[in-house]
Amino acid sequence: MPPAAVQLSVESSTVPSKKQIFRWLATRLPPADKHRLVVLTGARQTGKTTLARRLYRDLRYVNLDAIEEREALRGLRSGSWGRAVGPAVIDEAQKEPGVFDKVKLAYDEQQIAFSVLLGSSRVLLLDRVRESLAGRAFVYDLWPLMASEVRCRAETPPKRPLFDRLVTAPQELAKTLGAVPARRAATWSTCGSRTRSCCCSRTPAISPARR
Repeated sequence: MPPAAVQLSVESSTVPSKKQIFRWLATRLPPADKHRLVVLTGARQTGKTTLARRLYRDLRYVNLDAIEEREALRGLRSGSWGRAVGPAVIDEAQKEPGVFDKVKLAYDEQQIAFSVLLGSSRVLLLDRVRESLAGRAFVYDLWPLMASEVRCRAETPPKRPLFDRLVTAPQELAKTLGAVPARRAATWSTCGSRTRSCCCSRTPAISPARR
């Protein structure tokens, strides 16, 4: 769990009230002191920006919704990224695809050790983006609010989603399937963990133990 776990309650952008809501994905995102490139995708208004800014509040925030920001980064030399931008949360990254190449180069040349790029789920459909991210970025999808997130208190993490429990805990799978032998359930759980590694961190797919 990230060091800032106690600060992970966020104001949801999808509900009109000021209720503080703990997003379960916050427990899966890496802390900023890790050597990582993080891509956080999801539909509009699911809370990507709110979650990233609360979790990585010490990083610079760049919003590419602003034309001025896009033009500034477009004209920035790749070799100057580390000095001019540095580790950052880059919102609406799909609006300036060239940013991915520059972040990739800065990461490969050790100008930066960590950055977060936010964008719509469609960003991964761009060939140029996929090539830049291959083998470097950990991709996470933020889904709309779950019922368990809405019901829980801000300071208390919600119960893990059923799918996550099934693929990471053999006993949960055995309990759900009932008569299926525990040995077979454990085998299915191992396969599920590998699948989950690919889903939660698609490029590269690594084991949970190494995350």
